Amino acid sequence: MKDHMTLDLAATIRDAAHPLTGAASDYDPLLERIGDARFVLIGEASHGTHEFYHERALITRRLIAERGFRAVAVEADWPDAERVNRYVRGTGDGATRNGCHPAAGARDWRDLYP
Repeated sequence: MKDHMTLDLAATIRDAAHPLTGAASDYDPLLERIGDARFVLIGEASHGTHEFYHERALITRRLIAERGFRAVAVEADWPDAERVNRYVRGTGDGATRNGCHPAAGARDWRDLYP
C-alpha cells in the first residue's frame, strides 16, 4: 500500500506537469512563470541525452528572442564550452556551424545556432 506522502507527491507532480507535444507553444507556460526574471537556471538529470539538449535549445532560443536574454552559462567541459564560445563570438579556430566538438552532446549545441 502506498503511503499518504507518496500519493501527495504524485498528485503534486501531476498537477504541475505540462505535456510536451512538439507544438511551438509547449514552453509558453514556462515563459509565463519566468516573467521578468533576470536569471533562469535550467538543470538536468540526464547528462547528455539528445532530447535534453534539444529541449534546452528551444527554451534558450525563446529566452533570447522573447525575453531579451544576452548571456547563456552552462555546465560543460571547459574545452567544449570554449570552442562553442569562440564560435558564437566569431573568433573560432575549429568550431564550425556543423558541430563544435565530436564529443557526445556537444553536437547538440549547434541546435542553438541554426
